[in-house]
Parts: sequence; C-alpha cells; structure tokens
Amino acid sequence: MERVYSNKVKELVGNDVVLKGWVRELRDFGKLKFIVLADREGYVQVTAKKGEVDDEILRVIDSLGKEDVVEIAGRARESSKAPSGVEVVPYKIKILNRADRILPLEVRDAAEANLSTRLDNRVLDLRKPRVMAIFKLRARITEFIREYFIDKGFIEVHTPKIVASATESGANVFPILYFNREAFLAQSPQFYKQACVIGGLEKVFEIAPVFRAEKHHTVRHLTEYTSVDAEMGFIESYEDVMKVVEELIVHVFKRMKEDPLCQSVIEMYNASVEVPKTPFPRVTMREAYKLLEERGIKIEYGEDLGTEEEREFGKIVKERFGSDFVFLTEFPWRVRPFYTYREPDEPEWT
Repeated sequence: MERVYSNKVKELVGNDVVLKGWVRELRDFGKLKFIVLADREGYVQVTAKKGEVDDEILRVIDSLGKEDVVEIAGRARESSKAPSGVEVVPYKIKILNRADRILPLEVRDAAEANLSTRLDNRVLDLRKPRVMAIFKLRARITEFIREYFIDKGFIEVHTPKIVASATESGANVFPILYFNREAFLAQSPQFYKQACVIGGLEKVFEIAPVFRAEKHHTVRHLTEYTSVDAEMGFIESYEDVMKVVEELIVHVFKRMKEDPLCQSVIEMYNASVEVPKTPFPRVTMREAYKLLEERGIKIEYGEDLGTEEEREFGKIVKERFGSDFVFLTEFPWRVRPFYTYREPDEPEWT
C-alpha cells in the first residue's frame, strides 16, 4: 500500500492505510494506548486497545518515545472521541528511527524556547505547526507570483550569483575568492535581466537570492534574502512597470484570500488579509519632501529618505490616501545607481 498523509485518512474510513511520521504524543491508559502521529499535513490518532490489537503492538508502543519516526499500517475508522473524527487501529508498527529520549526543545507551538536554542535545533523547531506554516505560506505566495508573471507572458530566468563586478555601488558587496580571482556575490540580477530583454526575451522575471553586505541586525535588512525581480521591454513609460507591480500585489492578495492553505495560516496567526484598492497612490520625491516638512521633518533637496522619514511617510500615505501601498517616484538622481535616467528639468547640482 502507498503511504497516505494524515489529512487524507478521513476519506479512507473502512480501508487499510499506511502512515509515516513522527510520534508527537503518547498516552497510556494501561489496556488502552494512543499515539498522536504527526506528518507535514497535520495529525492523526492511532488507537491500540488490548484484545483489539496484538500484544506485540502494545509492546512496541510501550517502547516508543516522542519524535521517534515510525511507519504504521492499520485500519481507518470513525471515532467521535478522536480530534479529527477518525482514528487508525494499527496491525503493524515499524520503527524507522529513534529520537533522543531527552529533547532540547518541545515540538509544540505552546512550548517556549529561546531563539538560540531554536536555531541550534532547527530540525525540531521546524516541526512546530506555526513554524512549518510560515514555509508553506511562503511557498504558496511564491507560486502565486510565478503564476502571475507566466500568465502575463514573462519568461522565468536564472541569473548568476557569482559575478565579476558589483551590480550597483561597490560599498555593499560580498567579495569572494573565485579560483584565485576576486569576484562578488550578486546584489541584484539587474544587468542580466536587461541583457535578456535586449537579447530578445522582452519580458523576464526571477525569484532568487541576492546578497548585500549591510547591517543585518535590524527588521529592515538581511545580508541574504529572496528577491522578486522583473524586467520588460517596449514600454511607454515607467507607469507600465508600476502597473505590473500593482497588479502582481493585488493578484497575490486575491489568491491568498481564496486559498484554503493561506487562510488556515492566516487564522493560525490571528491575522487578516484585505485586497488593496487600486490604483496605488503615486507620490514624487518632491511631494514627499513637502509632506514631511509639514510634519516638521526637513530633508535637504536631493537627499534620500532615512528609516524614520520612511516610517513617517508611510503614516502620511495611510492618513491621506487610505493606502498601505505607495509608489514613491522620481528619486534624487545623485543617490541612484549610474544607470538611472535623469529628469531633464532637474537642477544640475542634483
């Protein structure tokens, strides 16, 4: 028989099933023993009652510990007392791997552990439903992003992550030794995307890691993160690009609202998702300067916004436009990479 996941057992009541997973909980009432078996889809209760199963099954259960990896063959049946309304009565239990009898952390969402302990024992930490849910949500959102771009005719590309020169400024790159030559970890697929467009692919996208040697011990910076990049040719203006970004965000939010897995994760975290209204506000940097100055925040013309200025600007956008999203346009030319187009009417000193 093929292995089935816990979430499919209810559909197989009255049939024999094979389960594989981790012993999450054990309950022993003498002649009645329970295993709560966990897999990536959830939990299923395994019930062994003396007289209903072989004594060898009871002996094997007595030898089990939490997080032992097992394979269980048994008959699925309805049970009003089981958490999911179904249980499996085992006729064979095979121990695939033993876990340490003293675990460094409890594999339960309610169990507390400091971050260092969690990271040192990441394999166990990942088994917690709330932690695993983040990875499932991330995978589904990535799927929605890819879905949107492919539907719009974009071609997915995979660009090099070891490059001969910095993509943008040289201040935030990771230098590495590449066969006795200096190289760098890619900050962005910018040049490669543009090469693909010029080469005739016209519209490309990539979902991949990028690297930036910045201070990472903040909520705003990571030295390595997954970036969503897209490039398109034959546009009339940057409004065409903003429209793609706008549509992408709306598409992802809509798909999250209708997707059962996303909804289950959102509910698990007591969060909510609202599809943003379009169009998103467009605010030029000049206008941003004025809005911030009204709040007593003076920024020299031609300078970028700092962390605090960005936070305050976000509050202003929410208050004035009722939007959590905004396009901040016409960035100061002197703080942008060399390939940025310059507005013809900008003063020379910018």
